[in-house]
Amino acid sequence: MTTTRSLILSVVCLALAVAGCGSGGLEDILGGGSSPSRLDDVRGTVERVDTGARIIWVEAEDYRSALRNEDDRVALYYDDQTRVEFEGRSYEPEDLERGDRIAADVERNGSRLVASQIEVLSDISRGSGSSTGSYADVRGFVRYVDTGDRTIELERAEVDRQFESDARNGVVVLHYDADTRVEFEGRNYEPENLERGDEIEVEVRDLGSRLLAEEIVVVADARERSSRF
Repeated sequence: MTTTRSLILSVVCLALAVAGCGSGGLEDILGGGSSPSRLDDVRGTVERVDTGARIIWVEAEDYRSALRNEDDRVALYYDDQTRVEFEGRSYEPEDLERGDRIAADVERNGSRLVASQIEVLSDISRGSGSSTGSYADVRGFVRYVDTGDRTIELERAEVDRQFESDARNGVVVLHYDADTRVEFEGRNYEPENLERGDEIEVEVRDLGSRLLAEEIVVVADARERSSRF
């Protein structure tokens, strides 16, 4: 009798243990964990970018009703991993402007919607596919390269009329990013390789809040010029 009772108790305990494991596994499968959940694209127009809170406010065209706020806006958070692409080039979320139309891949992380990748469908500063008024050339002499802020300060700068308001006493500040190309005598360099006194010609794009250097050609190297005199 004792042996039979012990055997029955063992079977009952084993069944309860298996049930407990199954319940825990089911909870994990149904989302009991804290991993982000994938959502569909959010398409819409950028209303503003809050760089402090790292939020992109979007007037959405295509979204689930559960994603919107009372005023029909969607708050997309971004982080260091968020990628922004436009016409095959990479940008920062901070480069987005009011009026840009975007499509974002988002994930729900707790109560937040985090954008993992953003594709710019149309750029407000370029209008409907036209680059008129968005690009121009700037020529001048390198005064300082700030590798922390990723800016190049030019002096004795010659700028197009549309950029005259950005120049102060012949000094203009240009931003650069990982895609900015620097060319000198057929070879490629980094913006950090520029030196004070280098004369450069820059293809600049107006992003509204900043002037972005897209392509830099070194016209005269400061070291070569100084060796001539």
